[in-house]
Amino acid sequence: VVPDTPYTFESGGDPDHIPFLTWEELKAFHKKYYAPANCRIFLAGNIPTEKQLSFLNEHILQSLEAGESASLIPLQEKWKEARTVQVSAPAGAGVKSSVLLSWLVGEAADPLQALSFDVLVEILLGHNGSPLMRPLIESGLGEDISQVSGVETELRQLIFTVGLKGVAGEAEPVKTLILDRLSHLVKEGIAHEEIEAALMSFEFFQREIKRAGEGPYSLVLLRRSLQGWLHGRNPWDTLLLMPALNELKSRFAKDRRYFENLIQTRLLDNTHRVLVIVNPDTGFLERKEAEQSEFMAKLESSWTDRQKQELQEKGDALEAAQSTKDSADDLARIPHLSRSDLPPKLEKIPRAFQDVKGIPVVSHDIWTNGISYMDFAFPVDRLEAEDYIWLPLLSYAVSSCGFNDMDYGQAASLFAQTGGDFSAMLHTGSCVPGVSHTIAFPSGIFDIVGRDWIIFRLKALDEKITESSQLALRFITEADFSDLAHLRDLVFEMKSEVNSAFHYRGSGYASIRSSAAFSVSSTVEEMWKGISQMEFIHSVALMDIEEISAALCRIRDKIISSCGMLANITGSASALDTMLKALEGFARFGAPCARSSVIPLAQQSSLEIFSSPSLQIGFAALSMPAVPYASKEHASQIVLSKYLSTGVLWENIRMKGGAYGAFASVDNLEGAFSFVTYRDPLPHQSLDSFTHLIQAMPVLEDEDIEKAVISTYSQETQPQTGHDKAFSDFLRLLCGIEHHHRVDRLNNILSLYAPALNDAARNISAYKGPLYSVIIAGQGQAQAASKTLGIPVKVLPL
Repeated sequence: VVPDTPYTFESGGDPDHIPFLTWEELKAFHKKYYAPANCRIFLAGNIPTEKQLSFLNEHILQSLEAGESASLIPLQEKWKEARTVQVSAPAGAGVKSSVLLSWLVGEAADPLQALSFDVLVEILLGHNGSPLMRPLIESGLGEDISQVSGVETELRQLIFTVGLKGVAGEAEPVKTLILDRLSHLVKEGIAHEEIEAALMSFEFFQREIKRAGEGPYSLVLLRRSLQGWLHGRNPWDTLLLMPALNELKSRFAKDRRYFENLIQTRLLDNTHRVLVIVNPDTGFLERKEAEQSEFMAKLESSWTDRQKQELQEKGDALEAAQSTKDSADDLARIPHLSRSDLPPKLEKIPRAFQDVKGIPVVSHDIWTNGISYMDFAFPVDRLEAEDYIWLPLLSYAVSSCGFNDMDYGQAASLFAQTGGDFSAMLHTGSCVPGVSHTIAFPSGIFDIVGRDWIIFRLKALDEKITESSQLALRFITEADFSDLAHLRDLVFEMKSEVNSAFHYRGSGYASIRSSAAFSVSSTVEEMWKGISQMEFIHSVALMDIEEISAALCRIRDKIISSCGMLANITGSASALDTMLKALEGFARFGAPCARSSVIPLAQQSSLEIFSSPSLQIGFAALSMPAVPYASKEHASQIVLSKYLSTGVLWENIRMKGGAYGAFASVDNLEGAFSFVTYRDPLPHQSLDSFTHLIQAMPVLEDEDIEKAVISTYSQETQPQTGHDKAFSDFLRLLCGIEHHHRVDRLNNILSLYAPALNDAARNISAYKGPLYSVIIAGQGQAQAASKTLGIPVKVLPL
């Protein structure tokens, strides 16, 4: 859509051209553009701004040449005619395409334009019953809406995209369907309740304090600021949403066809449109590898002996530099905290136990900016073992179905009008050693700790909590799985989402698989979120749809009728009273459930290699036993994993091996110490590095571990939003982790020095039992690993 701008080189450029980049060109580019004149400084938190700016100036900025401010990203010149582009991509097990329509629709730095299209996307695609989403899903032209559908607001110009993935036929019907549906909406008008619901969702978005992934909430504010700041506007123009939202509401009040006119002028009448067809190419990876090998062979044949010698010398010098520790003087120049700067304090999350007509309730009186949060947790370990594998599909489908008197589109639209969000998740976790499995509530003593749960999560504006909770109850108890056509769509949607997530979460799949043998909860986690679930959902897609419907109905009905419910609610004191009243309609708690070990411990092979024809890069994981939670070495292993991640693994696998990431982690509750790589070109060599590291752990000095202790402390005390604090506390409660456990662990971390860390390292090296390893890679990497390790390859259904 913007081929004549620098964005065409985004994400590091074309890998085919990277070998032509010289070191001198890279340095010159960095010096020219990474200069103070192009710097944006964003400070957040309760900090003295002048002091922070003086520090930055003294230690960083004043020592650099100011440089020249770069010009703004140029605007893409508008096309006079629509275009079509076809591109190839690695093929998975299927041979289906993705078909997308993209438009250039405005400027992201204009708050009103950006917000108008954000709201329009919510109107058109916000839920399964939305007026563009539903026709696309029900068309049968593809398996699922493309995950890139929506509006791109982080470039200088706004790009609106909508399309389908898993398209088996021609692209033209997809384009026709989208354009015809947009024309219909302009002609017939958009239902005003859909517009009001979309506007309400943005009021919710404005109120909710939500973190940016694993980062702090301040990153959300930073990204909003940069949307305008990078493109010549004031940072607060796009940081503050309410002025633009109020202006949008005012314009809509004056012109009730505001959004229909937006569709007509910015989409239907807009010739700057491209039809993108992404075709699967079964020989894509093999051809790329062959071209790369041929290129390298020609390049090497053109070198003189002297050039080869110089290259070898540079390679040796690079390896020597990577292997040389930074000097103490250089390290001392980097500003850092010391242990004495770290207070050994943790915030205690307020928690109360209540009862509503026999339902045990955990409540958290925490300020949440006018948003209420309710979690309805049902233990699922009274189900049969064979039912467990179905639970991810059940949790995916419940909130996307209708009722016996209302189809899924109407139900989704009705819920959208109450604001907020409703979803389901699965949770499993072992019990802290020595902790009771039971908890006393006003209504009785219940078996809560160390169980497996399906948790239905509701969040809504305080003033809408009664309507929202009533609808949530209907979804939980009455979701209609008899709409077989829609249920089939949901199965394919889930399969498509699993396939998409696999490519950027491959390290998670490898890690979960390698650690599955260490506890029953780890086995359950792999069944729900690992390769086992991926294989299952692909098999379900081939099953008779009536069989699927019957299984979901049977499992849901058993959970609701016999497993009991535990509620968790979060909000301010006044909101809690409202939520408790709303909860009265949920009085369905039965007898306390006895803990039932329905899932046997996994017995997988000690080494597995999986391949996918759609992967261009690999992932590796190795797991071994960890010490128990709250044991003497518990804190030592946590800090040791942090030290290894930022030290040995970073240097040997990230810097030398070329993997995008490498890290160690420990889950003492489930008993697994794991090593994992992310986007790894040499996964089987990484397994060797892991094994050698275990056999010869480094000897640490106190100065080596200081940063690891501080980094671990940072992770333990990471700030959270109000509802994140409360939900984390709820999940800890389900595992028996109390505040004193966390305080003890933090104190133990802060008191660690080299002797304790070296004892933990020696104990790891002394381990002689089995190591569980997993490689997930493309076909070429997997076959190379198979040849080296003598293990057959298992082909994944992707």
